[in-house]
Amino acid sequence: MLYLIYIVIHSITFHAEGTYSVSCQIISPCGFGSAANTIVTVSRSGYFTLFPNPATDIVTIDIAGKENNDYVDEPISFGSQLYKIEIWNEFVMIKQFTTDQRASQVSVSDLPAGEYVVKVNSGGKFYIQTFIKK
Repeated sequence: MLYLIYIVIHSITFHAEGTYSVSCQIISPCGFGSAANTIVTVSRSGYFTLFPNPATDIVTIDIAGKENNDYVDEPISFGSQLYKIEIWNEFVMIKQFTTDQRASQVSVSDLPAGEYVVKVNSGGKFYIQTFIKK
């Protein structure tokens, strides 16, 4: 017996702060799968700084704490929390890593020129900024 499986991957972009409920459901020729749900909180991108922008070789991602950033609602305890950092182009994740460091340098020299998105996941909250690669 031959089965055809279609996979469609969609990317979701949030253009405003807020808490969103996101659902995903598999639909196949055999019917509908059960839906999976998650809550995503999108906050102001002031949570971290990204420089230089535009960049050529290295991008520095510096995660802020409450003491120097009014956008963060709760103090951040550096060194005791993991930050998942991802770099995306328009459709796919290009790089990802996890760190407990406040500042990280990421090589972007291997990326083609264009616009990229950096996503920082901290405790289930997502913070997003864009940068230009020259």
